[in-house]
Amino acid sequence: KKLFGIKEVSCETNPNHLNERITSELEGRVDRLSVGIQSFDNTLLKQMNRFDKFGSGEEILERLQKYNHRLPTLNADMIFNFPQQTEEILVKDVEKVIESGVGQCTFYPLMSAPSVEKSMKVLGELNYRREARWYELINQKLEEAYRPMSVWTYSRKGEGLLDEYIVQYDEYVGTGSGSFSYLDGQLFVNTFSLTQYNQDIRAKRWPLAATRKFGKLERMQYRFMMSLFDHKLDKQKFQKDFGVPVEI
Repeated sequence: KKLFGIKEVSCETNPNHLNERITSELEGRVDRLSVGIQSFDNTLLKQMNRFDKFGSGEEILERLQKYNHRLPTLNADMIFNFPQQTEEILVKDVEKVIESGVGQCTFYPLMSAPSVEKSMKVLGELNYRREARWYELINQKLEEAYRPMSVWTYSRKGEGLLDEYIVQYDEYVGTGSGSFSYLDGQLFVNTFSLTQYNQDIRAKRWPLAATRKFGKLERMQYRFMMSLFDHKLDKQKFQKDFGVPVEI
């Protein structure tokens, strides 16, 4: 905060870190804690190799309820359209998010990429044909308790909660293994290896796995894409920052 004048801090974690020791350390320091749930379904958790690591769906729900309201925003980070997921499992996941009482939730569609090809084979073949229909179903089931804040983020009605930082700010700083930073048109990606990250920090080296300097057109595209996620685009600010109207 001293280096960058940061206004809010968003932190990502797993359900096993929802405990008294860690939560008390984060109080007063973190504004938004996002917990990677993925699903409350025990069969899916076992398939993802998360059941033994982070607990059952019932245990995770209990932790969310216990530590809700300890921080300004507690976010349940969910994924939908798993190959083995049924509509019934999806509906139960949405219902348990509502039951948890968390102030914010995100529902991302399962995405495949070359870097996760091996792990995706364990889950099965993706069915993209049902993705849009299930997205609409999630919106319908959440509408009584939550309002959409971005494409995939929902907040409790009547509560002024933080949205995802990457769509709320033009620049952001990420610390920790696997985090991203975007500063002065440049993207920085930290190593995903905890071992390498710790070694670099101890040696006072930047723990970077990759960097990318964006040209003007790429920065314009990035701003436009993030604005779409946020459901709004400030056309005047866009023209002021890039010297051209967004229509061009």
